[in-house]
Amino acid sequence: MVSGDDQLLAAVLEPRRRAILRILDAEGGLPVGHLARHFDVSRPAISQHLAVLREAGLVELVPEAGRNHYRVRPERVADARRVLAALVGELPGPTAEEVAAAERAAADEAPAAEAPSGEPGAGGPSGEPAAEAPSGAPGAGGLSGPPPDVALEALARAPREQVFAIAATAAGQVLWLGRAEADAVEGGPFHVDLGGDAAAGTYRVVDPPAHLAFGWGQEGGPFAPDSSRVDLRFTETPEGTLIRLEHRGLPAEAHAPHLASWAYHLPRLAAAAEAAVR
Repeated sequence: MVSGDDQLLAAVLEPRRRAILRILDAEGGLPVGHLARHFDVSRPAISQHLAVLREAGLVELVPEAGRNHYRVRPERVADARRVLAALVGELPGPTAEEVAAAERAAADEAPAAEAPSGEPGAGGPSGEPAAEAPSGAPGAGGLSGPPPDVALEALARAPREQVFAIAATAAGQVLWLGRAEADAVEGGPFHVDLGGDAAAGTYRVVDPPAHLAFGWGQEGGPFAPDSSRVDLRFTETPEGTLIRLEHRGLPAEAHAPHLASWAYHLPRLAAAAEAAVR
């Protein structure tokens, strides 16, 4: 069962839904047709976002002058702020702002050295771009790569093959993540409708039933498709299947929102796999 706090997080972590809340708050309420004029997506897409916000209690529908207007519920927005603040407070280490400031300071202090074309360090030995490291090698986002920006685990009391099938097929992904266009094929497109917006990238690893990896980004969002990478690994245990999710390559400001988002979706994967074997 999804908790009220998880539902709030899922609603406000999507950038377009936050924009909807800001516009409705500034305008004091709008009908869906007027609201849709502020965006470059269809009216049905805006209606889907509003349905999510309304289900989370963040907006309400109020009859006004013969039309239904959507209005922000300030008390629920305050609840969402509280939940987000509590989530960030649970994370170890420095805040995202402190990390970003340290990265900027390090970049300012580092000398800008670029190897000339044809010399070592300019890609390959003749200046060609360096080949992408294979999965699991340093820099590839595998087990030996950089530490993940987000790492979560969930236990599914279901066989590993069943869990992988739910994770990697279009019919399974709609149960835990969103409406997908196709089953996972290595080198093929990853594209999932998140309720009006889309996460997109390329499937990097499809190794049933042990490992699934795909590029991640948002079409029309703050970072492009394939600009980060998600790895899902499935380990058989006496209790069922341990699912480990690692997300790398996220900008610092996206760490906390994606942690909350995956904390919502990963248990849904486990639950969908368990339901499939009952």
